[in-house]
Amino acid sequence: MAKLRPIRHITAQKVVKFFSEPLKPGNCVLKESQKLYRKGFPPRFVRNYHLEKPPAELHLHEDDIFLCLDGSAQLIVGGKIINPWTKDGLTFLADGIKGGKKLVLRKGDVLHIPAGQSHQIFTRDLCNFVVIKVTPPEGKVRLGYLRRIKIKR
Repeated sequence: MAKLRPIRHITAQKVVKFFSEPLKPGNCVLKESQKLYRKGFPPRFVRNYHLEKPPAELHLHEDDIFLCLDGSAQLIVGGKIINPWTKDGLTFLADGIKGGKKLVLRKGDVLHIPAGQSHQIFTRDLCNFVVIKVTPPEGKVRLGYLRRIKIKR
């Protein structure tokens, strides 16, 4: 039988490695975090640095839970995505969002973005996140949103 192990033990061992990577502008899932994610550890450690013109996102098949570890980020949540494109039909990227709500996420804040809700993240300086992807039960993909999307060709 598998042994339960609190997340704090894993992150305490790895978090120093995650954030010792050199800074570079943009959105980056940190390499050490990617290795653990491939082994089934659901949280991803993400660094956003000077992210001024990011694509908007919308996932039909998974929720996002953001935990801000350090810094701050501005987000637009909800609204309609502008000029979306997709490779897999489940995750859409877009040029922006029209009509969303503006939020600020600061150190210690947690934000839940349900599947089917658009979101876009901006950072002027540095912001470190833990992002947990949560997949709803099979067959619960939120396809209703597709009726409002016109795909960019």
